[in-house]
Amino acid sequence: MELAKDSLDIGLVVGNIEKSLTFYKDTLGLKYLGVILKMPDDAAKKGPIFNQGFSLHGFKVGTTMLKLLAATTPPSGEKRAIDSTAGIRYLTFMVKDVNSIYDDLSSKGVEFLSKPIEIPGVKVTIAMMLDPDGNHLELVSRG
Repeated sequence: MELAKDSLDIGLVVGNIEKSLTFYKDTLGLKYLGVILKMPDDAAKKGPIFNQGFSLHGFKVGTTMLKLLAATTPPSGEKRAIDSTAGIRYLTFMVKDVNSIYDDLSSKGVEFLSKPIEIPGVKVTIAMMLDPDGNHLELVSRG
């Protein structure tokens, strides 16, 4: 398989697009690319992949694109434990200083599952937070 890009794009289905846009754009400070695709209900229902129409919002994260899919009828439910089911369960952001980002985002009301954890012997610090839909987002710094 010949790749046209050196990174994967990631798609997240979100329950409330306004809350998610505020979180990823304003709270996390990711570069918002706008609506990159609109799929009307009738077109979506013609194929076997989608049950309904949606809009797809893009964010630039290095060479990765984070895509938020806002369906006509949002999904419900929350899964807090990342090992509760198989499948894509979290996104990792490699950052320079987990502790300072934790302090900043905590002051903005972002929900973290714990304070930053230093992994002994490997000089790695991690913190796990939740986005508005309960998706797990991991912050990792090395050194």
